[in-house]
Amino acid sequence: MNNITTAGKSGIIITDLADNFATFYISQAQKTKHLPNLLKTTRMFSDANMFKFKEYLGYLDFTNATLCPNEGYGEFIKLYKHAFETCFPLRTCKINNKALKREPWVTTGILISSQQKAKPFVRKLNKATADNIAVYKEYNSMLNRLKKIYYFQNALEENKQNI
Repeated sequence: MNNITTAGKSGIIITDLADNFATFYISQAQKTKHLPNLLKTTRMFSDANMFKFKEYLGYLDFTNATLCPNEGYGEFIKLYKHAFETCFPLRTCKINNKALKREPWVTTGILISSQQKAKPFVRKLNKATADNIAVYKEYNSMLNRLKKIYYFQNALEENKQNI
């Protein structure tokens, strides 16, 4: 059973290579937004882990690493990697969806400003005074202007040689 909709293109390919004509159908698939990978792997290089790593290296026995240069180097790297993996293990963490840049003009500073915009918004919702509403509207309009101004200034600066 075929599910053919009218949202596609079909036709006949005319050619001299064969006795029959080839037909085709190209469906118009809906574009889906590609969500970036929301998980990332990182290592924590905190002061406590650095201290633990130095202590771990201090207790290791490197006598086998000083025998033959080639074998010793391999043994040293094996011990060092083990210490590194033990003290700085890989951790998988989620990326905050609000921290993702969704538009080309969104910079890290604008992301921070957007998060700061939540404070006047909450004040406006909790206590809808004329002052709170005015502060929120002013902050929101300023942020929207800055986003687009920054983007177009950078776009013009990058492409000024392409005129």
